[in-house]
This record gives sequence, C-alpha cells and structure tokens, in this order.
Amino acid sequence: DYKDGKVNKRTTFLYDENGNKIKETEYDASDKVVKVSEYKYKGNLKVEKDVYDAKGVLKSKKTYQYETY
Repeated sequence: DYKDGKVNKRTTFLYDENGNKIKETEYDASDKVVKVSEYKYKGNLKVEKDVYDAKGVLKSKKTYQYETY
C-alpha cells in the first residue's frame, strides 16, 4: 500500500506445490511483521486459517467445512 508516495505496508505470499496460498505476511513501513496468516488445506480445499500477531500469538482461527451432494 502507498500513502503520500511512500510504501506504508507490504504483503508477501507463500504457496504450496498446488498453487494454494499457505502463508501471508504483512509488514509495516519499517519492514516489521504486523500479522501472519497461515492456511491449511485438505486436497485443494481450504480447511483452516490461523491469524497471528507480530509476536506470534494466535489472534483468530477460522475453519471451513464443505458439504458434498
């Protein structure tokens, strides 16, 4: 992100061999980690998202369920 012509935040992404996003890291303007999101999959279906703060403390956990018909 940009504000007043300067970068105020950046995000990096890590993907597994299937192209699924497994990690997203947000950094502030001074390049310090602000938040890390980790994703887990079963096959190619996302089943969990964990969000950690800059100190590595778990802030939220979301699980995904899918129904088959």
